[in-house]
Amino acid sequence: MTEPNDPNANYPSAPPIQPPPEAPVGPAPMPVTRAVQLMFVGAALSVIGLIVTLASTDAIRDQVREDNPNAADVDAIVNTTIAFSVIVGVISTALWIWLALMVRKGKNWARIVTWVLAGIGVLFTVLGLLNPVNGLNLTLTIIGGLLDLAIIVLLATRQSNEFFKPRTPA
Repeated sequence: MTEPNDPNANYPSAPPIQPPPEAPVGPAPMPVTRAVQLMFVGAALSVIGLIVTLASTDAIRDQVREDNPNAADVDAIVNTTIAFSVIVGVISTALWIWLALMVRKGKNWARIVTWVLAGIGVLFTVLGLLNPVNGLNLTLTIIGGLLDLAIIVLLATRQSNEFFKPRTPA
């Protein structure tokens, strides 16, 4: 019984809270498994790209001097470029690994984030082909773009869509 002065007396009780949909059941289908494997390859490519950048310090320095003959502090520009590359490489590697683990668990948000980032990767690959650099960087760019494209396609298959569908509790 409610008190006559109870401010909640005229309001119905809240509906029960529904549990969130369950994660996919069972092992991931082959397209998801292959996409996850390619995501780990993407992480490895990020590390390789980072190593290539660190090994190319002299080439970067020469390019800075060629592009900016009047640059006051070439070393500062080179060090900033290297630092930025290291930060991006480490974040990229960690992101690939984390997203791969979440996609393997059937997290649809991770699939969507992967699509967006892989799509950006494909776009950067196309833009990179318009202004190619040395052979190894060009090769890594093309491989990375093809990898991104394959991941997008694999995560969009019918089998993948079924795997990522939310399941309601029985």
